[in-house]
This record gives sequence, C-alpha cells and structure tokens, in this order.
Amino acid sequence: MITPSVSLNEFLISILPGGTILSVVLATLIFRDPNIFKPFESLDVLSIFLFLSGSFIIAEMLQTIAHMCEKIIDLLFFKGYRPSDIFLLPNNPIVNNELVRRDLLEKLNITKDQENSFVNYKEIPFRIYRNKKISYIDINKKCFWKMYTQCRNEAHIKDSNARYLFTRVMFVVFVFLSIWFLKYSASWLLFCSIAFALLFMWRVRGCARGLVFAVANKYLDI
Repeated sequence: MITPSVSLNEFLISILPGGTILSVVLATLIFRDPNIFKPFESLDVLSIFLFLSGSFIIAEMLQTIAHMCEKIIDLLFFKGYRPSDIFLLPNNPIVNNELVRRDLLEKLNITKDQENSFVNYKEIPFRIYRNKKISYIDINKKCFWKMYTQCRNEAHIKDSNARYLFTRVMFVVFVFLSIWFLKYSASWLLFCSIAFALLFMWRVRGCARGLVFAVANKYLDI
C-alpha cells in the first residue's frame, strides 16, 4: 500500500509560503468586513481543501518569481554571478579556504590551462547581463553540476537545498506583504514586513553560499 506523505522540506517549500500570503490576505479582508466569508462557515472540509490547494498553487507561483529574483541577490552579494559560477576562482567568497579550493581543483581534474584562465574574484567586473559566454564561468558551472549530480541524494545536501529554496521564496513573500500592507496603510505591519524581507534576503546569501560549499565538501568526501 502506498502511503502519501508530505515531508517537512516539502511543506516549507510548497505550502507554507503560499499559506502565509493567503492567511494574511484573508485576515485583512475579514478585518475589513467580518461578514465576507459567512457563506463558507459550514464548509469546513471544503474550506480546508481550498486553502491547501490555494496555498500550493500560490507557493508554486512564488517559487517561479523567486527564481527570477535570484539576479537581485547575485548583484548585491556576488557581483552578478551565481555562487556556482565562481566557487573555483581565487579569493572567491564561497570556497574561501585555499586548501579546500586546491583539493577541488585536483579532484575535478582541472588542467593547468583551465586554471590559468581563472580570474581572481576581486578583479572580475560586475555582471549585469548574462548573454555573453565566459570560459571560466562555464568551467565552474560544469564542475558544480558534476559534483551536485553525484551527491544530490545525500540528506545534508537535500536539507541545504531546501533551506535555500525556503529562504529565497520567503524573501519574495515578505516583499509582497510589504506592498500589501502599504496599500492598506498598515505602518507597523509594513515595517515588520520590510524587516523580514531584508532578513531573508541576507539569509538567502548565506544559504546560497552554504549549499555550494556543502556540495563541494561532500564531493571531496566521496
């Protein structure tokens, strides 16, 4: 018999973000008009089903928007590059331990010519557009996906990925709520939403770095 279940990671990523927005929107509407949902008072099971379905659909839409907003995080913290695009460069902020970086270069069989093409992270320019191919970025990207493919089923990597996806989408959630509270002139709720949006934006940075570093460390242990 197949027993359907939802893991904690799936709940955090696929239901909680949408449920948060849906709950706040419904609470605001009820506060403004307590009678607005009276026709649904007797539909308990259906109401729960509609709420969970709505939460899931909204969360999927939010994850899509969050993926598009990654560029903001990259510009603010990584000069416009994905962490997986720069983790092998000298003095990069992802793998900032030179011994670990050297071990990765050796295990990934990076040739001398490839290594010589790597530019010091401190010297690379900000990258606003990604329409131009850069050789050392392509090498970093291919190496990351090679490592990730080999260790993506490890529990620690799954948890790191889930934390990244959760913090990324919650950043978008609180940006949306900030706009929502601005519309209704709820000053203190607006302030709290902006504060949480900034907090999650900072956490996205840490979780993005942490995911790439966790994959690199696990790959070295294989």
